[in-house]
Amino acid sequence: MHRFQVENRFLAGLRVLLRALAHPQSPEHRSGLHLRAHTLSAYHHHS
Repeated sequence: MHRFQVENRFLAGLRVLLRALAHPQSPEHRSGLHLRAHTLSAYHHHS
């Protein structure tokens, strides 16, 4: 169950990443991108 939640968060992160790439000029996406980069590295360390 926990693994499912982690993967769900990972997929949500990818979705935010794609949205950030689609709108790189908006600051909230840039901060979201930084947040997701941290989440992605945490995900890789976890597995």
